[in-house]
Amino acid sequence: MGRLLTFLHENENTFTVFTSNDITKLPPELLRAGRIDTQWYFNVPNKTEAKEILDIYLNKYSIELSKANDIYLQDRIDKFTGAEIEQAVINLQRAMFINDTEEVDKDIIDEALVTIVPVTRSSTDSIRMLEEHAKRFAVYASPKEDEVVETLKKPKIKATSKKEKEALNVFK
Repeated sequence: MGRLLTFLHENENTFTVFTSNDITKLPPELLRAGRIDTQWYFNVPNKTEAKEILDIYLNKYSIELSKANDIYLQDRIDKFTGAEIEQAVINLQRAMFINDTEEVDKDIIDEALVTIVPVTRSSTDSIRMLEEHAKRFAVYASPKEDEVVETLKKPKIKATSKKEKEALNVFK
């Protein structure tokens, strides 16, 4: 810890990034103002993000799903981390191989997911504690699902004058 604090002190014009699975376990001397400027909290992916991650791994492992099975799989991976979503797709590929099929159905999906216990279920208390810490001290890296929905519901702002149009272009 002493070496790290010395590095931070001697390299104050250096952009340094730390990651931690549990920031509450870090010593307070590291977290004081001037050492860590901003804490970011990366929650489990919301539904939109989970779908994007799922699509990346389905493409990577060359697995095609029908619309119905895609929706079924999305529902089953709700509250999975990115790594758990990847493992679900890997398991899906294994289940397809074991069952000697290129067709994915609900049984294959269930077989692929049976061994995965998401961290949100296995460590509920720890996750809750980290979220409480994040609410007080961190910036959320992505909006919560209800915030995504609210953002999508907001009406578009229409500019009427040239100055308003120029001002709105700054935010595009």
